Parts: sequence; C-alpha cells; structure tokens
Amino acid sequence: PRKTSKSQRYEGQHQHRAGDVMKAIDALQRCVAMRERHMHLVPDSSSNSKTLQHPHTLKALNELLNVQLAAKHWEAALQINTRLLAGYQVLYRNVISGPPTDQLLPSTTTTAHTVWPLVAVQQLVSAKLAYYLQRTPEAASHYRDALSILRITHGSDHSLYKEAAQLLDNANLELQYN
Repeated sequence: PRKTSKSQRYEGQHQHRAGDVMKAIDALQRCVAMRERHMHLVPDSSSNSKTLQHPHTLKALNELLNVQLAAKHWEAALQINTRLLAGYQVLYRNVISGPPTDQLLPSTTTTAHTVWPLVAVQQLVSAKLAYYLQRTPEAASHYRDALSILRITHGSDHSLYKEAAQLLDNANLELQYN
C-alpha cells in the first residue's frame, strides 16, 4: 500500500468535510422548502406576503443558517437570516408589545416592533453580516433595531448592548466618511 503524507490526508479530509457541508445545506434547504409547503404560513400585513411562523420551520431555517455560517456563505446566510427574522417577528409579535415608538431608536427595517431577545440577536446577526458584506446602511439599521430591543430586554449596561452600540457607532462613522 502506498503511504500518504499528512498534508495529503488533511487535504482529503477537508474535501470530504466540504462535501458533507454541501450535502447538509442541500438537505436543510429541501427540509425548509417542504415545511414551507406543508406547515402554517401567516399573512404578513407589512409585505403583502406570507411569512414563516411554524416553530419547526423556523428551527430548520435556523439550522440552515448555522450551516451557511459555518461554510462561510455570507450572502446566503444573510438571506436566510432575513427570512428567519421575519418569522420571529411574526411569531413573537403578540408575546410582548414594544414601548411607544418615540422611545425607540430610529429604524428603517421594521414596521411592527417586536420586543423579544431572540429578535434582537437575529437583528445583530443581520447587522454583522450586512456590515461584512459592505452594506453599511443596512447594517446600521439592523444595529438600531437590535439596540432598541436590547435596551428593554437587557438594559443599557449589558455587555451585548454596549457591543452593539459600539458597532453602530463604527457603522455610523463609516457612513459619514463615505
């Protein structure tokens, strides 16, 4: 039998893992599509379309997001997170209503404000992905939405709030100089 070097074994394992990731992405995409066809969709008045709401569908979409992030497919991850965020906003819309809109930071991404920690985290994911993809105005808007929620759910002294505020400041500085 022919011996292989460590680098050849590593390269073979890496190619195998990359193939596994693509298979996982494909399987999860089919799973999400099937669930979208057969599970509960709710009309979304803000977009005149139907939005994911069923928790099992959102869970599958979240798994697909995680795999896309692990595979460093940033554009696909942002698209998936946008769908996931819309689903969470519908799912959690009536759980906790937000404060009067004059208490929120100005935003352009959401019309119905949902105050729920998971929504804030997904806003941060969208913001970071948009910023990485050099979509600074979109990133700043998502940071503002996340901060509005985090101020209520975590408080302005929380490390997550402070980190998001710093990232928003960075995005705003970039917008000023471009």
